[in-house]
Amino acid sequence: LLEAELEPYRHQPSAVTLEGPNLWLSGPALSVAALTLHELATNAAKYGALSKPSGNLRISWFLDEEPGNWVLEWTETGGPPVTPPKGNGFGSILLERAIPHELGGTSVREFRPEGLFIRLSFPVRHAVLVSETAIEPVVEDLPIATAAQSELLHSAYVLLVEDQLLIAMETEQALGAYGVRNIRTVSSVYEALQAIRERAPDVALLDFNLGKESSHEVATLLRKKRIPFLFATGYADRTMIPREFQDVPVLRKPYSIKNAVQELLKVLPA
Repeated sequence: LLEAELEPYRHQPSAVTLEGPNLWLSGPALSVAALTLHELATNAAKYGALSKPSGNLRISWFLDEEPGNWVLEWTETGGPPVTPPKGNGFGSILLERAIPHELGGTSVREFRPEGLFIRLSFPVRHAVLVSETAIEPVVEDLPIATAAQSELLHSAYVLLVEDQLLIAMETEQALGAYGVRNIRTVSSVYEALQAIRERAPDVALLDFNLGKESSHEVATLLRKKRIPFLFATGYADRTMIPREFQDVPVLRKPYSIKNAVQELLKVLPA
């Protein structure tokens, strides 16, 4: 997203510096980020650091573990002098309202002598780290499976509850490469409950954090129906998993599809 927005303004190789890990963004975060970053890039090109050959823009993003937020810092230097705007333009409204309202985050804007500085933060649930190897999971070695287990994978009906579209698409494709033919993907608690009532899956893979809700209710229904399931989460530990589900396997995002298949084989009824 950043490369696409800033490519037209790279008047020299050093004009723009990007520093941070690869991330998948949730749907709401992607929408807000696309609008906000486009507006910031346009303003930087018209009035800020990218409007002069001597200007530089540095964007860095990182995880602030103490409050559990992702942070993005936008730092402009070498451009024309900056002053606070007299009115509230579209960019100002985006910064003041979009991230706090849509994502439950914060935004800070400072008009420093050396240039504009902006710090944006949003809850960790809106972004997941992506490893380079996770982009093409189909190259992994197939998990060792007996003939009976392979048949289980071929015939299993899998429910995937995942609110991040790119992760859902990647997981669908990878599971298909491992022989899973029947996958239904939903992105919300309501859709998941409806899917289970329409046709009970053989096994389910639940993203525990679904934006502003969790898959707790989905897990409760699956347990009531004695349907095995796994949790997936971007958190480093199990503290967010309710006590009654402490026995449920947890896959840490970004998870290896090979590990996911192996865990599915463990819980699939023979």
